[in-house]
Amino acid sequence: MSAAREGTMEWLADRSWQQLLNLETVHREIQQNHERVIRTLDEAAMSSDRRDLMIAWTQYRSVVADLSRVTEEIGSLRFVGT
Repeated sequence: MSAAREGTMEWLADRSWQQLLNLETVHREIQQNHERVIRTLDEAAMSSDRRDLMIAWTQYRSVVADLSRVTEEIGSLRFVGT
């Protein structure tokens, strides 16, 4: 069996599908969190309190890092066995 075919068979394994579904769920949750944090950041930017802005910015950076991590994990599943 060719290496490409073996990779395809591994991709079709239930474990891979479940892993992808789990990552997609996490990805959606992080995207929702991202939208919430952007709204908070916008509100803080309008506020005169620099502390609120710094907290919102820190949250935003954390969410973006999570989103990047999960996006990379989803991308790596596409190349299983290649």
